[in-house]
Amino acid sequence: MKKIKKARDLIVFLIILAMFFSTSSTTILTLKVEANSGNGDPNPVLNISDGTWIDKFENTSGIEKIENLTLDPVSHGVKIDTGKYLTLYDFSSKHFSTGSAAFERDRVLTSPPLYFSEGIFGSLLTNVGLRTAWFEYEFSEDEYNNISSIDNKYASTMAKSPGHAVQHFLFKIIEPRRNVEKLYVKWQGYGENSKGKVYCWNYTSKNFDKIGAYEITSKNSEIMKIFPVKDVINHVDTDGYVHIVFETDERTRVFGETVGISTNYIGLVTEGTKYVKEGYLQSKEIHVDKSNISRWGYFVWNDYTPSDSKIVYRVYMPVEHGVAGAIKAINDKYLPDNSKGFTSPPVDLSKIPVNYTDTLILCANFSASSNGIFTPRLYDWGITWQKRDNSWVDRFSTSYRIESSKGVSVKNGNVTISNLPLDWPIFGKNVNNQRIIDGHGAQSNSLLWRTGTGVGGLFCSPVLKDGILYITSTDGSVSARDALNGGMGGTIYWKTTGLGSFVSSPTITENLVIVASSKPGEANKVYALDRKTGNITWEYQYDQSTPFCYYSPPVVHNEKVYVTAVKEKQSIWDLSKPIYKLLALSKQDGRLLWEFDLPAAVYAPPAIDNGVLFVGCANENGSSLFAIDEDTGSAIWENDMIGAVGRAAPVLYDGKIYVVSVENKTVGPPSIASVALYSINKTDGTIANSTYLGEINTQDILNLPIIKKILGGKLIRPIPPNAAASSTPVIYNNIVFVGSPDGTIHALDAQTLEEVYPPIETTGNHLFSSPAIAENTLYIASYGNINVQTGLVIKGGTIYAINLNSWSEKWHYDAMLDATITSSPIVSTGILYISDDDGRLYAIGSYKKSYNLEGTLVSNVIEPPTGKWWHTFYADSSVDGKFIYSILDENYNTLLYNIKNGDNLSPLKTNKIRLCADISRSDVSQNPTLNTWSISFADETDLPGEWNNLTPQGYYNKELVNCTIDVADKTSGLDVSSARYAVNYSIVAANVTLQPLIDGLLKTIIEENPKQFGKIVNYSLYGENLPHYLYTQWAKATCFPSINGSKAVTIIAYNVPLTPDALRNKLPMKLFDKYLGEYGKDYTIVVNGVEFQISDLAGNVNN
Repeated sequence: MKKIKKARDLIVFLIILAMFFSTSSTTILTLKVEANSGNGDPNPVLNISDGTWIDKFENTSGIEKIENLTLDPVSHGVKIDTGKYLTLYDFSSKHFSTGSAAFERDRVLTSPPLYFSEGIFGSLLTNVGLRTAWFEYEFSEDEYNNISSIDNKYASTMAKSPGHAVQHFLFKIIEPRRNVEKLYVKWQGYGENSKGKVYCWNYTSKNFDKIGAYEITSKNSEIMKIFPVKDVINHVDTDGYVHIVFETDERTRVFGETVGISTNYIGLVTEGTKYVKEGYLQSKEIHVDKSNISRWGYFVWNDYTPSDSKIVYRVYMPVEHGVAGAIKAINDKYLPDNSKGFTSPPVDLSKIPVNYTDTLILCANFSASSNGIFTPRLYDWGITWQKRDNSWVDRFSTSYRIESSKGVSVKNGNVTISNLPLDWPIFGKNVNNQRIIDGHGAQSNSLLWRTGTGVGGLFCSPVLKDGILYITSTDGSVSARDALNGGMGGTIYWKTTGLGSFVSSPTITENLVIVASSKPGEANKVYALDRKTGNITWEYQYDQSTPFCYYSPPVVHNEKVYVTAVKEKQSIWDLSKPIYKLLALSKQDGRLLWEFDLPAAVYAPPAIDNGVLFVGCANENGSSLFAIDEDTGSAIWENDMIGAVGRAAPVLYDGKIYVVSVENKTVGPPSIASVALYSINKTDGTIANSTYLGEINTQDILNLPIIKKILGGKLIRPIPPNAAASSTPVIYNNIVFVGSPDGTIHALDAQTLEEVYPPIETTGNHLFSSPAIAENTLYIASYGNINVQTGLVIKGGTIYAINLNSWSEKWHYDAMLDATITSSPIVSTGILYISDDDGRLYAIGSYKKSYNLEGTLVSNVIEPPTGKWWHTFYADSSVDGKFIYSILDENYNTLLYNIKNGDNLSPLKTNKIRLCADISRSDVSQNPTLNTWSISFADETDLPGEWNNLTPQGYYNKELVNCTIDVADKTSGLDVSSARYAVNYSIVAANVTLQPLIDGLLKTIIEENPKQFGKIVNYSLYGENLPHYLYTQWAKATCFPSINGSKAVTIIAYNVPLTPDALRNKLPMKLFDKYLGEYGKDYTIVVNGVEFQISDLAGNVNN
């Protein structure tokens, strides 16, 4: 296992880099897009009628202070400002760093130029006062001005016979060398009668390294040139100095033309990654006029805190009569643990009195992981409040008052049953690659329709959105066809041809069909087609010369398109180096955002979770699974212990990554490889568990008909031997179902990876298809039965439906004319779709529309205001559909079932409840809608009382005593958890005349140590308030019966210290002795009695 502490190089996409290099910019440019102002609803959203304030961070209008954080323009969240940066150094006053300098030489006889030898050379070159034996002179003030910006002014150096002209630029970078990942020289100028070369001094080899050349010899044709400097560590010394030299190719001759260099502008750009560990966010004041609020509700947020990163939240208020903008934390008295901070929502704000503050300020402290790589994100935050004291209402303008929901949608001020997700828009169904769909599966093997050949083939699996199937084909076409009638003679909406060749599935967005071609030997492209017409919206090509193939299906997430690019050797005579990359493109226009170099080819799409990409590659002897930051393209961790990952995509489930790999066991031919399934911890890439799935002869893979069919004189391997594990696992009900390339299907426990059911053997001796699950049925296809010696097909591929309850075959369907199958099925609305290797697309089963017919909604905890009690329930809903409302306790236990509008809730024996709504419909024509629900409160002002039966009474000389008292409350009932007691005592001076002094000292003790004391009762005997009756801190008491809401209970306080000697063990005697003198000599303690306290469920407290 290898951890990457420093991110891999990120090549900044060309457009941003070119823009940066063409202008004088700020010193540090962070590669981020500023959040726009947004359209539509204002941000943040203040809804007075529903009592909500929400900020989704679409812009900064709801933010008062932001430190070391940035707004994500895609997710509209806030994250720590960690990522790539560019720093520009030049000779303008804005970007000049002390230590930089420029020099010229007019008679240099060597190329590259010679300076003093090592030792003297090193010390001189790192000194601004540089001089050499070859007469190097520093630029004049005018020359410095001429090279400080892009204009029509030049610093020119003309060579004297018989020498070259040299301009030497010394840059001093200020950031730590370890942070610098790349260097670029940007230069605009031209050569006078000579082309020239550009060098950078190498501190390791003690020589100049050529970094580029300039060919411009005319002032009118000059352009900005960019010269990258490789191996930063060798070209920047420990003090940050970098030496750049321009030298003419030609010399000035006695009877020839004079040559020289003219520089208009020069700058040095450093590129690196900054890791910020902490950030701070503060909202603007959230003020609610007191006429619109009776009590505060909840503080709620949605965030993501990977690994050991965290966000700690606190609530503040403005400081009255203080410095403008000054804030203070809400006292823990009103918001317990606010000083410590909160990490889990929701936070109950209801105990903050409105007369204490009608203005709140939200604050968050962000902390990255210990290595600075994992950074938390905050997607939105907000607060709720109630307008009236006599009710609790939710009008569903937001989901902030909802604890949980299933099968419902909260939108536009109402709750409705949501639609089932019947689309299958990408190969993996979703970005977690969990190939499971709700709704009906294919119940029979009846053929609904099929196409002729030329549709699909190989790994071209179909995808589905809004009832339209989209599929690529090996012949380079993409088609959109009706899902119910897309076969021969059916409905084809459009077909786009001439796009090369495909061996992967499309990806569908709301408006685009994104495909990536893989024609052997060509510089292939990524295309974005209009979903309605098939016309090309944009296309991307890495460059015109690199024959990249895009084997894996594209994946779209957070406005980025992720594709993997593979350049392999095209023949045995090809001596070029293979190249493997993960590319991030803009979904909007296809421009390159970042690229990540991989050690081997990638055939499967990545899995994505909370800003991290998990991608596998077919590296046999090194790292083959990577976690990569979605924003920056930087590696977080890599795993080098699992073998080669092929077309089996990583799958995310329950905090782990499940991946299938191949690891060679022998050197062939024949070559035997083992196939294994691994579960990997998502946060750090360590192996949680693994299991052996089988063995394959990788030489046999090369004899498969599919390989021979596609080679065609070009070397392309859709199933190379080291990527033979091509079946993506699917995890359902905590069981991993996975196909092995030897033709077997396994069922394994997701935690232990131990066998749950015995393997099922298909009729094929190879299997490359990935399973799909619908309606408790697993669907998968075998490749076929092949004679690996002759390559002849004995039997073609077979599609299987396996009942997961009985782990037995439900039905099967054989491909036509013994065609093999490598693609994977998708399932929706009772129909399975799959293509065979001859290019036929099948639809198997019968249409059965799947609807979501029910849903459930549960509210946050609701409490009555102090002095109020439950009264009635009310809900406003549509007439169609069925609504069943229930009252739950805070632990989701049902207290009242099927309540109706106006039902009396006062018999409830708890002051914390949740509302629950079960919503259902008989068919899709109904649209049951919940518009609002509420609870009204009635006054409950009677205090717990009828205190009697106190025991013991009078003077009692036993040190530890069990004290009891009876109490009753006739309305809401008693909150038995609130019962507590305290011992009342006094400090008495040994000399009565010194009592005022003792009382004064006690006042000082209490002021300096308030947490050592409970309640204090003052009296006015000496003209000012002084402590008289002191109390121990409140201690927990027990009630019998212990049932919350009981109308009468006995409070029991166990082992109460009723003598001075026993009480002294509970008191801060060291403080007393320090201030008051010696116990027994200067002062004594008198026990006065025991005080009990309890509240009713309406919050009324009595002692």
